[in-house]
Amino acid sequence: MKYKFTEYKRLLTGKVEYIPPNDHINEFGGFLKLSKDPKIGALSINNLIPRGSVIRTAGWIYGLVVYTGMDTKIMLNTRHPPVKLTFIERFF
Repeated sequence: MKYKFTEYKRLLTGKVEYIPPNDHINEFGGFLKLSKDPKIGALSINNLIPRGSVIRTAGWIYGLVVYTGMDTKIMLNTRHPPVKLTFIERFF
């Protein structure tokens, strides 16, 4: 399989355009245009695999990372707990 990587890399060269990172966990969209294919593929939430997911039914896949670090959907959706202050602390 390793010997086919360079062939797959040549076939899968292209351009990806997608919406910027946001905290809407169920929204994703974009387009994929491969150099060797005249068609433009639409990307949707059905093409997104969230961080921490496990893929069990595929023998192999090719993936593309679009959001990393603090820009992942999960990280943007986390909220810091509110700071509780007493009446006196709020006054000063």
